[in-house]
Amino acid sequence: MNVGSPWLIRYKHNPVASIRLFCFHCVGGSASEFRSWPAHFPNHIELFAVQLPGREGRLREPFVASTEDLVSGVVAAITPLLDKPYVIFGHSFGAIGGFEVIRELRRRGLRQPFLFIPGGRRGAHVKENKPPIASLSEDEFMEEIRRRYGNHLPIWESAELREMVMPQIHADFALSESYRYCEGAPLDCPIVAFAGVSEKNLTPDALNAWSAHTQRSFESLRFPGGHFFIRESQALVIDTIKQAIVSARSEQLASSRAS
Repeated sequence: MNVGSPWLIRYKHNPVASIRLFCFHCVGGSASEFRSWPAHFPNHIELFAVQLPGREGRLREPFVASTEDLVSGVVAAITPLLDKPYVIFGHSFGAIGGFEVIRELRRRGLRQPFLFIPGGRRGAHVKENKPPIASLSEDEFMEEIRRRYGNHLPIWESAELREMVMPQIHADFALSESYRYCEGAPLDCPIVAFAGVSEKNLTPDALNAWSAHTQRSFESLRFPGGHFFIRESQALVIDTIKQAIVSARSEQLASSRAS
């Protein structure tokens, strides 16, 4: 169910939770990527999934055209929910969305997360090593998607599904390829960067580049699978997020006691 804003979906209401987890989906994805996740988290963690326009319950809305529009929409939605400690997880371009939301919250003097987990994405300042594809013809674009991500995606199983979803994927690629990093101070929270072992286009150096964006601790972890490791290794990914939350929360509390 939504929480007063179409930008956020809460699949399991948990009023006793002491920590909130905001999850950003990937290019071509949707909030339902995280529909099953809440059942695997303890009661003290409440999960909210970001839902961009143009998909599922927001199907009739125009796609987001810029990172700035994405950030402003999400920031307005989550600001009332920052009364509790929170974590941000973002997969693929969702990692960029989460990163820029954190930076905008900081610019507004609002509460910062105690942990940021970017997954399947090079450090925000690292330039893309693949040519842009959003300007390709429809056939060329689809072929490039097939080449990059293989034939196992659900869109290849149904022409009807492709017709419905491909405009969303195309718009999301245009959004991702339009992103331009701007210099800024490192975040004041630990970063734990995730990636798939078989994700060939994401080198260790590119993943570890996220370390430049924190003044706290940094760690990078690889999971069985490729770019969609969060599906292929879902249970392990969720368990690792839970462990990272415990560690980062302890680090935060220890720092607060020392200061």
